[in-house]
Parts: sequence; C-alpha cells; structure tokens
Amino acid sequence: MTHDIQNFSIPRQHRARLIEELGEESALKRFQTLERLTYAYARKWNLRIRQVADSENVSLCIFCTDQGGREVVLKLPIDRVTGTQEHLALETWKQGGAAPRPLQFDPVSGVILMERLYPGLQARAETPQAAANSLNDLAARLYGSAPDASLPDLPHLADTVRRRLQAARTRLATPENWYSAFFKPADVRREEQQLQDLLDLAQERAEYQLARPQRTTLLHGDLRPRNLLSAQKSTFRWMAIDPCPCLGDPHADLGLAVATQSDHPISALLEELSTDPRWDAAVLADWTLVWAVAAYNPAETSLAAVQRAFLTSHEAA
Repeated sequence: MTHDIQNFSIPRQHRARLIEELGEESALKRFQTLERLTYAYARKWNLRIRQVADSENVSLCIFCTDQGGREVVLKLPIDRVTGTQEHLALETWKQGGAAPRPLQFDPVSGVILMERLYPGLQARAETPQAAANSLNDLAARLYGSAPDASLPDLPHLADTVRRRLQAARTRLATPENWYSAFFKPADVRREEQQLQDLLDLAQERAEYQLARPQRTTLLHGDLRPRNLLSAQKSTFRWMAIDPCPCLGDPHADLGLAVATQSDHPISALLEELSTDPRWDAAVLADWTLVWAVAAYNPAETSLAAVQRAFLTSHEAA
C-alpha cells in the first residue's frame, strides 16, 4: 500500500459537519479514528490513497486507486448501521445502474469500497423539461430495480420526515443563532410566524401523505442536488450517491429533489414532472412543500429565493 498524501487531514466541510453532529470532543476522537481506518483499509484492499474528499456528509470518502489502477472510493461511515444500510441500497440498485457499484464491504465496520463516478460533477439541466427528463430517467433506475416489499434493517420514511421537521422547528426556536441576521429586526417576528405557519402546514401534509395508501419501496432518502452526479459511463445520465436509505413512497424522494434545487422555478419543474403518468401531481406537490419548508435556510440565498417563491404561492392559496 502506498499513498500520495503527505499528511492525512480532515477537510474543512467534513470537520465542521462532524463537530455539529457529534460535538467537539467526540468529533476529535473520530478524526483520529478516521486516519487509522483509512490506512488499515488501504492495506486490507491494496489501495493507493490519492485524496481525502471534502463534503458535508457525516461519512468520509477517500479517493483511491486499486491494484489494477482503477479509480475507486473508500467510504468510512459514521457507524456500522449507516454503512450497512447504504451497502444494502447500493447492492439493490447496481443492476439498474442508478448509483456507484459496491466492490468490497466489511460487515463488521460498515466500510464500503465502491467505483468512482466520472466526471463526478453535480448534475445540472438547462431547462425544467431537461431536469424532469433526467429525474424521471433516474427514478426508473432507482425504483425499477427496487423490490416493492419490506427490506430488512431500514427505517420508514415517516421517521425521516419527523426528524427533519423537528430539526426545522428547533432552528426556528433559536432564531438568534440561525436566521435573524438575514432580516431587518422589525421583520424577524413576522418571518418567524410565517415559518411557523408553514411548518404546521408541512406537518399536516406529511401526516396526510404518510397515512394514505401508497406504494412502498426502497428510497434514496436524501435525493438532493449535492447527491446527484453526472456520470460518463452512463452517457452522462444522472446518478445518485450518498443515500440515507428508507422505505416509503417514491413521490417523497422526487419531491426532495425538486424542493432543494435552485436552477428552476419549483412550480415549473413540478409541471414538467407531472406529465409522467408515474407521478400524482397533488402528491408530488405535497412532498415538495414538506421538504421546501424543512430545508428552508435564508443563508442559502439562491435556493431560499426559489423555495420562498414556491411557498409564497401556497401561503396565498
């Protein structure tokens, strides 16, 4: 085993994300463990370490080459359960080519070795129609290969929804540490009330959708733009990375992708997607609203403006 990095260091975004997730003391211990694990698995699977990837993900990815010179990604999950769930999803999707193919897996630690996608750029589309076509193509590969039955050791969509809406309510409860800096002092109370009303509406829509009869299948669980890449091996079709797998209605996955992109007006993208007979326009709009509210953050100015335009139309209605 050899490596091309002189000093192993945790990149800035990943370091900040782990401190946020674990607290400073636990994060510092995790940083030490990550270096040890990286070199241990490089030896175990005969890898040459190239670069530590930076991302906001709580799991760490290291770009490597294997003995044959193939470009691969070594992924060190935050814990064994997270790695096991991701590996299960990748195995399910590998026939449809919707995500990177897993190459090695250690069930004791949850560490995964997978193929690297090229060019690995964030997937973009010039028009709402092109974006809808790419999302529909990806959906066919994600949900076409996934069984419509219960899979072991995976949470339900309801757990993910409740956790993210609760996180949004927690942010709202501490505006001085979150969004007050983005508004005039006189507007903060009004913004707080509007967001509270939208959170109540999102909770209502989510509970309604979760209670109705629906198709239940394997979901990506975090199908947002940062987890969508363009891959040359599939003629630049969109590919999904970094899943948080759960079981539920595919409308929820697609709604998250729509609600967290800033390239196109949300209503225009929903209109294009709704021409596909697989999607119920009202269900898709509900899930898009839920995620737009849960993910709203005025610090992300471009995305917040797109979300605000969509949410304002619902407030008016």
